[in-house]
Amino acid sequence: MPRLAPAYVIALSLIATLLPGSRALAQDAAAGAVPAPTAATATSAFTVAIDCIEVELFKVADTDEKKAGQTDRAETIPAKNLEIIQAGIVRHLPKEARGVTAITSGATGCPNPQTTAVLAGDILDFRKGNMALRYFVGFGAGAQKVRVRLTLNRKDGGAQMAQSEIADTKWSGAFGGTNTKGLDDFAEKAAEAAAKALRGR
Repeated sequence: MPRLAPAYVIALSLIATLLPGSRALAQDAAAGAVPAPTAATATSAFTVAIDCIEVELFKVADTDEKKAGQTDRAETIPAKNLEIIQAGIVRHLPKEARGVTAITSGATGCPNPQTTAVLAGDILDFRKGNMALRYFVGFGAGAQKVRVRLTLNRKDGGAQMAQSEIADTKWSGAFGGTNTKGLDDFAEKAAEAAAKALRGR
């Protein structure tokens, strides 16, 4: 008694009569051959999740090597302010990005470079501000301003994950607001931006 062909072979044979180029597929199916996977199914993108961020001390480019958008007064930011911003980001980042550790760059370093990102920043503008003017005058007088271009790169290979500009201006607050509080508010804003970049937003 002749062996009956499987139903799917019969179906492919019918398709082969209707669609040009399908005859080879029907012949392979009859022979029991398995079609080779397409490029889309043969490869898959794999991205290692970031679980640790090293926060660098933000920097100001020299006058003769200014970054795009950098003002002359950017160079007036005190070194102490850069340290306050760095420490603030390290403190705020774990709150904004759950499961992510943040450390100061140049310290011990994150344990695994493949799951580590490096957050750097270029100071583009800085205005010291005056707390007394903010309290007694108001209307924007004495406002402190910080504007930075943030860059988040993978430590292993240096691939850029995100880049954006953020700015924060300290207008008021209790007793005019303190300059240190303004820097910490800016650090929190930078941490939020880094967390959004990790989430792909």
